[in-house]
Amino acid sequence: MFEKYTFEELMKEKMKKIDAAFDKREASMIHFALGANAAEAAMMYITLEWMFRQMFGDTAEREYLKKIAYDTRGLVPEEATHAILRGRFNIEVSKGARFSLDALNYYVGEFIEHDDRGYYYQVICETAGEEGNRHFGSMIPIVYIAGLTDCELVEILVPGEDEEDTEVFRKRWRASFNAMAFGGNRADYEEKIKSIDGVGGVKCYRATNASGEKVGGYIKCVVIASDYNKPSDTLIDNIQNIIDPPVNHAEGLGLAPIGHEVTIVPVDVVMINVTATITYESGFSFEDVKSYIEGAVEAYLVELRKLWESNNEGLIVRLSRVEAAILEVHGVLDITDTYLNGNVTNIHLGTNDIPVRGEIVG
Repeated sequence: MFEKYTFEELMKEKMKKIDAAFDKREASMIHFALGANAAEAAMMYITLEWMFRQMFGDTAEREYLKKIAYDTRGLVPEEATHAILRGRFNIEVSKGARFSLDALNYYVGEFIEHDDRGYYYQVICETAGEEGNRHFGSMIPIVYIAGLTDCELVEILVPGEDEEDTEVFRKRWRASFNAMAFGGNRADYEEKIKSIDGVGGVKCYRATNASGEKVGGYIKCVVIASDYNKPSDTLIDNIQNIIDPPVNHAEGLGLAPIGHEVTIVPVDVVMINVTATITYESGFSFEDVKSYIEGAVEAYLVELRKLWESNNEGLIVRLSRVEAAILEVHGVLDITDTYLNGNVTNIHLGTNDIPVRGEIVG
């Protein structure tokens, strides 16, 4: 809006108003005086332009977007959450006992089960965010525990999430003007389920009753975790209990309205195995670049999984995109004869399927 008010344009306008009888050359007193004023004015217009952009949700920076979203829709960015993992211990440990792994600290939560390998507990990362999803293996107790000889983190139960990204929050704010979440309609279920820690996306459907008929009151919600993997049983049970507790289905004791029998299920996983004839640069072999190839293919599949919620026709794993990802790896010269799950065609997934990297042979 104020882009035209540059130092040069302001100087030009100011100099026009000075009588030609006066010395207006660059080194003149008048030029110096007006130059200082024009510089201050140009800075003022830059500030005005910045302030103008903060007035609108489409252009506001994060702090001002938060104010706009809260004032207009009562929305705030979702806070970072703590990862909940499954920990194995050779003995029973006290709730609240603290451990460390790499640079992160953890504390013991609820007991899960016991088998011949040890005692399993929920272990919560003290640091909020996605970093808590990345560390596994042996932990060290912060305070000595008699008899403890083996303790490790084995899997994620509920993924930790970073604070909501600015552009994701902006998109959610825009979408709130079109959403009509009310009384157990589709938008209402999607909004409530996605607000639960660990949920990355959801699709809601009319479900069938015991006779296989689609009738009112039966709903199936398919969920993907916030790390875009299949949710753990713990996360699915948690969502089920929040939305419609199984011991009192359809009684309205959860967030679902009375009369709605809601079933929460995880997305289905389809393993994508890749075989190809890969030509390597001099000095490289498959073993040298295997981890990088796996990472490149995984990055493409994660990109696809992030689109799962908005895709209603099923994701497509494209052979050409897999080849392109592998070709980007340093040390790979060419790739031919590529097969996905034994076929030389794209893989079309079902609406509730997500692709996960399987074996890669090259």
